[in-house]
Amino acid sequence: MRVWKENPWYWEYGRKPVLLLGGADEDNLFNHPDLARENLVTLESCGGNYLRLALSSRGKDAAWPYERTPGGYDLYRFDREYWQRLAGFLKDAAARRIVVQVEIWSTADFYADAWAANPFNPAQNVNYTAENVSLSAEWPYSPDQRVQSFFRSTPALDNDEALLAFQSAFVDKVLEVTLPLDNVLYCLDSETAAPREWAWFWGEYVNREAARRGYEVNLTEMWFDAELRSGRHKGTYTRPDIFNYVEISQNNMQSARAHWDSMMWMRKRLSESEAGPRPLNNAKVYAFGPAGGLDIQAASERFWQNLLGGSASSAFHKTAPNLGIGLNSNAQAIIRAARAFTNEFSVFRAAPRQDLVLEAPPAGAYCMAEPGKACAVYFPEGSSATIDLSGAAPAMVVKWFDPRRAVFLPPRAVQGGRRAALACPDADREWLALIEALD
Repeated sequence: MRVWKENPWYWEYGRKPVLLLGGADEDNLFNHPDLARENLVTLESCGGNYLRLALSSRGKDAAWPYERTPGGYDLYRFDREYWQRLAGFLKDAAARRIVVQVEIWSTADFYADAWAANPFNPAQNVNYTAENVSLSAEWPYSPDQRVQSFFRSTPALDNDEALLAFQSAFVDKVLEVTLPLDNVLYCLDSETAAPREWAWFWGEYVNREAARRGYEVNLTEMWFDAELRSGRHKGTYTRPDIFNYVEISQNNMQSARAHWDSMMWMRKRLSESEAGPRPLNNAKVYAFGPAGGLDIQAASERFWQNLLGGSASSAFHKTAPNLGIGLNSNAQAIIRAARAFTNEFSVFRAAPRQDLVLEAPPAGAYCMAEPGKACAVYFPEGSSATIDLSGAAPAMVVKWFDPRRAVFLPPRAVQGGRRAALACPDADREWLALIEALD
């Protein structure tokens, strides 16, 4: 995996540009071997090639990274089952050409009830106590309430050398297992609210250790904030020397135009930066609606907006109450539809062009175009819109795409070189329009 040189908004895998689409029923699939095998087979069958993998030990029968002794976990001794599960899962995914975005520190494992069972908890290991490291045996807070001391160990913060030594050993082990594989992207944390100094320290550490072992890595951070304009996200996009792609999953907590506009804001910031464009990844597409509760249509809208918004990846969040659709039948259908559409319309040669949408319905219409040649428009709720085709060829056709059935309707003629009114075949449900110049 590497950033594609011809269009650095996207990834290259096997020397070819690749659009990463997927989902999973758990965020730590490797720790659920039976479900992992099932998900990989299903993902491959529906055209998916991407998923998020948190190095988490939450869930029934999940293994922790360390061996347990009669007195507690021993942080000097790694658990064979945990690391074999991780290596086996990544190799199975690689054999299927599925890209895995690995999150090194799974934030939720260090808070509330999960912290009580975590080997790093001083009450759970034989290596240190709360008196000689900056950790408490109890941490009843959520990440947004109060940052866990575990995420302040680095030199610029609490400089807890004893704890830092064990953290470094864990990261070294992760790199030992993952670096030889070509299908891994790295993300430091999941939904972190830690200080940026934490992210910068570990970002530099991972890059340095990988280089020492003869590898280059693709690395990012995932911040807690849903709004990409927040100060925390600067910790990633202003440090291209550490992070060569930007993880924007939390933006998928937003809906409709707010979701799109925030993504466009980030694209503009990267385009104007000295380092230039970088891939925008969405390892988690949420499925809760504006009114709360599970909303499959909301998940679909975010997914299609990500695609036409020029994102390099989109994967549905795990199946959990009111959070995601994972890899259920709805997710599979959307992935299949996205593959069918992008087989006809190349996102790699196009870019978001919302300026071409002159009039749109209340739910919006979202546009991506290859100037003069092709234009794709997504309608979340049907209706109609006026599109500026003044820069297009005179003879054009529009092919309506039904994402529910993953099929194109027969093409219809449309006049280029001027404004064009598009009306969806049916109202009140999502459609895509593909407008192309006649050969």
